[in-house]
This record gives sequence, C-alpha cells and structure tokens, in this order.
Amino acid sequence: GDSAFTGCTSLTSITIPNSVTSIEQGAFYNCTGLTNITIPASITSIESYVFESCTSLTSITIPNGVTSIGGGAFSDCTSLTNITIPGSVTSIGGAAFKNCKSLEELIIPEGVRELGASIIADTCIEKIKIPSTVTIADRDNFGALYGDDVLTEVEFAEGMTRIPQYMCSGANTVKKIVIPSTVTSIGDNAFDRCTSLTNITIPDSVTSIESNVFKFCENLTSIIIPNGVTSIEQGAFYYCTGLTNITIPGSVTSIGDSAFTGCTSLTSITIPNGVTSIGYSAFEGCTSLTNITIPDSVTSIEGYAFDSCKNLKDITIPGNVTSIEKYAFFGCDSLVANVYNNSTGLTYCKDYNIDYKIVGTYDEFSDIQIENGTCTNIDESTELKVNQLKEELQELKGDSQVKNSQYAKKLANANALVEKYRKTAETAANRYIESKAKQLGVSITEIKNKLDENYTFDDVDKICEQLRSYKMNINKLPFNFTKNNISRVAMNESKQTKRFENPDDVLDENFVNDILNS
Repeated sequence: GDSAFTGCTSLTSITIPNSVTSIEQGAFYNCTGLTNITIPASITSIESYVFESCTSLTSITIPNGVTSIGGGAFSDCTSLTNITIPGSVTSIGGAAFKNCKSLEELIIPEGVRELGASIIADTCIEKIKIPSTVTIADRDNFGALYGDDVLTEVEFAEGMTRIPQYMCSGANTVKKIVIPSTVTSIGDNAFDRCTSLTNITIPDSVTSIESNVFKFCENLTSIIIPNGVTSIEQGAFYYCTGLTNITIPGSVTSIGDSAFTGCTSLTSITIPNGVTSIGYSAFEGCTSLTNITIPDSVTSIEGYAFDSCKNLKDITIPGNVTSIEKYAFFGCDSLVANVYNNSTGLTYCKDYNIDYKIVGTYDEFSDIQIENGTCTNIDESTELKVNQLKEELQELKGDSQVKNSQYAKKLANANALVEKYRKTAETAANRYIESKAKQLGVSITEIKNKLDENYTFDDVDKICEQLRSYKMNINKLPFNFTKNNISRVAMNESKQTKRFENPDDVLDENFVNDILNS
C-alpha cells in the first residue's frame, strides 16, 4: 500500500512476490540503504514517488507488462546509473527521473504515448531520442525536457507526425534539434525558451507551425520556413531577439498576432504575395527593421502591427489594402510611407499624421494601381474580376427593369475605366517617346512625325532604329505581362480609344484577352 516501507533506511534489498500487481504511491520512499530490488512480471503499474530518494539504488529493470511509471517514481535516486524501460510502458509521469544525478542515458521505447513535465530534470543526460509514438507532453510551467542542464541534443524518431506542444519548452541548454521528414506539424510552444538554439532545420513535410513555437528563442539567428506552411501563427517568433534572417514561403497566407514581436535584430523582411492579413502587433518592437515589402495581396493591417518600429523608413502600402487599424504604425518616427491616391493608406496617413509620398493612383473600380503609366498589380485575380463584370453585364442585358439603372451604371463605369486606360496609355506613350528622343539626341516631333495614328511601342522602336541603327526588344501593347516580382502590364492607347454602345461590346472575348494577354 501507500508508503508501506517509507523511511526504512536499513533495508538493503527486497523481493516482491508475483501476487503483487501494483506498487503504490511512496511505497519505498527514502529507503536510503536499498541497493537492489526485484520487480515481478505481475506488476502493471509503478505509482508516484515509489522509489523517491532511494539514494543507494544503482540499477533497476522494469518488467514487461508495466504500462505506467508515475510522477516522481525514481526522483532523487542519485546513484541510479541504469534503468530499463519495457515496450509495454505507455506513460511516464512528471519528474519521474528528476535529480538522478548519475543517470547519463535514458532510452524511451516506442509505444510511450505520454511524457510528463521535467522527466529528466537535473540528470546527466546529454542526448535523448523521443519515440514516434509520443503525442502528449504535459507541462508544469515548462515542458517534458525542462531542467536538464546538460541536455544539448534532442532527436525525434522517424515516423512521428506531430511534435507535441510544450515538448522542449524551457530546455535552455539544447543546441541541436533533429526533426524527421515525417513530421507535418509542430505543436504550440514546442521549442519556446530554447535559449541556446541558434538554428534549426524544418523539413519540407511540415505544413503547420503553431502558436509560440519559437517564443523567446533569443539566440535563434536564422530560419527557413518550408514551402507548404500556410500561416505563421500567434507569437511564433515572439522575442527572438537574435533573429536576423527569416525566409517566408509563398504558401503563407496570414501572419498572426505578435508573430515577430520584439525581434530586435531583424533588419528587413519580405512578405510573400499571397499573404492577405498582417496580425495585431505582428512586428511590434522590431527596432532594427528599416524596410519591409508588403505585397498587393494584403488587404488588412491590424492594430499595432508595426508599433515602435522606430527605424522603419520605407514601406509601401498597396492600394488594395482596405483596412488599417488604429496605431498600426504608432511610434514609427522615421517612416515615410509610399501610398496611392484614392487609397486607404493615404487616408490613414492623413488621419494619423504619418509622413507619406504618393507613388501612384489606385482605381477602386478596376482594383489596379497605376505608377508612371504602368499597372503594377494585375494578376490572376484581375481576370476573375473582369469575367465577373462580364457575367453581370450579360445578366443585366436581359432584364428590362434594371436596364435603365444598374446596366447604365455598369456601362458608364466600364467606359470610364476604358477612358482611364486610354489616358494612362497616352501618358506612357509620350514618356516613352520622350525618353527615346533624349537617348538619340533628336526632338520628340521628329519621332512623332514618322508615326501612324494608331502606333504601338514597337512602331516607336522601328522609327528609332531607322533614325539610329539599334533596336531594343520592347513588349507590344496593349497588355503584356513580364515576370519581375510583381506582374506588370503596359497599355496601348490605340486599342483603348473605342467606346462601347451595347452589352456585347462592353467586355467581349477579344477585349478580355487584350487586357489579360491570356
């Protein structure tokens, strides 16, 4: 029963009969003279603190059939150098081997599903392998491997699919973590406060990195997040103060709250196209951050996202950002934001007295940004918008009740968009001719006089080639994609001058193809 032989300090050995099936809590607690014990095969469980403070016990074999080892079962067995755990064991309780100062190796067999907190605290174990069957790592402030001051390497066995939450939380001496290619997710706080960890390789199989995984890993300097991960969750790199470089793949669509808060060594970061939201305090306190690229896919920037990024000087807020919450750029004293006319970014900067520079115009109807005569954010989503508009117009065509209202409005909007394209194209063409004239040392008129009314950029090049024997390979208008980080498109005024009189002409197939070059 409980505490049956507690404090029997003169007891040196004991044989337990086969009729016994369990050893109850504290049964041999503080039997400081006990050096040898035989546990029969009939035993199925070793309860909590059974052999605690048996300071003379050097070796023990747990028989096959035992399914659980209770919390603190062998804690403070300071002379224990060898213990054999059978494959029948499925759980090992918290602090099970705590302060076993002579224990240098612990083999945890496949089949163990649950590990308690601090199971090897204050031992001499430098390396440990976690079986693939472990799915639960309990915690008591910190994780299963917390408290071993000499532990430097943790290996997760091949076949594991998820690293349990809090697994290595607080294991502040661990320098190497080996993750197999079978792992697809890393649980909450799995490696938080691993303060000696400088780098880690995350296999391409991983698709989910959960909250606070690398929180307070202050010496982690660089990390590559594999392609396939779709979100960087809340606090994932919270106060990783040594982090200078991180690669975020194009598969990521969201950056969670406080994801990079306090990463004071991070100087720049590229957010991939595909991310749609930047979470609350995502980059708060990144005091070394000087520039950041926000892709056109982002539509919302939440509160305090860049709070106290005092050295942030350059950021472009895309025109299609529709929501910027209060204090998103609070304390960014060096910031001059690049914004677009008619955009939420411009309104935000005016409302919160942030210095800004207008770099172009945002067209809300067509959802395009225009810079220097070039559309900078046309991509696959534009094709969808154009097709949606075409479908809406076709539906309105047959509805006499709305023909004079909704249809008229749609038609007017479509013609307004085409007129904007025409003006933009005209400006782009004039700038192009002007630049060519300067290169050749001729007048603008000399080039224009040789051009037909419906000229393209290629025609300009041909004239320039005639004027001077050289040729440049310039994309034809009206619309032509190039691969240069963001898809870009140039426009030809001649193809955009016609106005539309009926629904079939508003966005016919040729016009859609012209726009999208698809």
